[in-house]
Amino acid sequence: MKSLCTDESADSMLVFLIASSVLVFGIMFTILTYSFNAPIEAMNDLISSGMLSLDTTENFTTMLNMWKASPFFMLIGLILFCYERSKGTTSLSSGVFFEYMFLMMISLIISAYLVYGYGMALDSMTLQFEQIPFFTDISPVWDTTAERSLMVSVLYYACMLPGFLGAILYMLHPILRQTENSFLPDNVDNDDSTDEAVSYYQMQQF
Repeated sequence: MKSLCTDESADSMLVFLIASSVLVFGIMFTILTYSFNAPIEAMNDLISSGMLSLDTTENFTTMLNMWKASPFFMLIGLILFCYERSKGTTSLSSGVFFEYMFLMMISLIISAYLVYGYGMALDSMTLQFEQIPFFTDISPVWDTTAERSLMVSVLYYACMLPGFLGAILYMLHPILRQTENSFLPDNVDNDDSTDEAVSYYQMQQF
């Protein structure tokens, strides 16, 4: 007889996985959401005093919106996981699912705080330099405003990259790990072969 607690081939195991994933994610989402209160209050004060740039505000808001959308990301990943498991994919386990779910949540938190810390530091330094005429009274021929704006944007995107990658990897990991992916090329060059190249992905790789 199959054990529902240890044998993940049991059909009812998905019911336990769905219930536990919704419960665990809901608790973690609620707790971690409160961690944003402090940076939000600090940034609101700086916005009121005019000490925070528009770039920092917009990018931090983007990461907050990503965090607010993470329940939808979780549902998408859960649906894809259940769909692949229903096809009999044996390379997917509940442990792998929860690893990627925690990876998504941690990466979103890290990106939000990277934007917060980097933006606060950058705006503070910029404000100090703007008060020194030596750095502001320059000839138009030496103006590098466009290049500086591009570099600032690139650095902001680098801060947000972990969050985007974590969310995408979580949602797509059931498809990436499946053993019967029709989109993968055959591993031999003949039309009669039905063998397919299989790539196994470990969460630790990312």
